Amino acid sequence: MDAALDAGAYGARITGGGFGGCVIALADSDAIEQLQAAIQRTYAARDYGQPGFFTVAPSAGAHKL
Repeated sequence: MDAALDAGAYGARITGGGFGGCVIALADSDAIEQLQAAIQRTYAARDYGQPGFFTVAPSAGAHKL
């Protein structure tokens, strides 16, 4: 989360931290590659494994069909 924020994400939050967890980060679409590279450098510096990334775009929320 800190690596994402330091790299310029608008916001970041840890979810599911008790089981390895994930970080959801909000960033401009043109900054994604730079953000991922910064997170990979942080992982490498701390001797963590390679992080995985899922890039998604926001959409309409759930609704009744």
